Amino acid sequence: MLGLLGVAAAAQLAGPLGMATGELRGTGAFLVGYALALVVIAARPAIPRTAAWAVVVGNAVWVLGSVGAAVAGRDTFTTLGVAVVLAQAAAVAVFADLQWLGLRRAR
Repeated sequence: MLGLLGVAAAAQLAGPLGMATGELRGTGAFLVGYALALVVIAARPAIPRTAAWAVVVGNAVWVLGSVGAAVAGRDTFTTLGVAVVLAQAAAVAVFADLQWLGLRRAR
């Protein structure tokens, strides 16, 4: 959802979030592609462990990058922008944790 919003409404969201339109659109496009890749992986009868670990690691890297960008002030995020970045990072962290727990239980 956030990816589609970033692609479709980048120009309208850039100002309130304090991000460049191109950066927001690029991030949205990446998220859409990542979501489609996850759908392809999840549609398999059995998900390969390496693919599942790649998703967990990818999500963890995303969380660290998001928190780093928000905290370091790399961008000119507005207060709303920081809140959105940290909220989506928290949501992705929950997914990564649940995926990690699922992989540990599947041993």
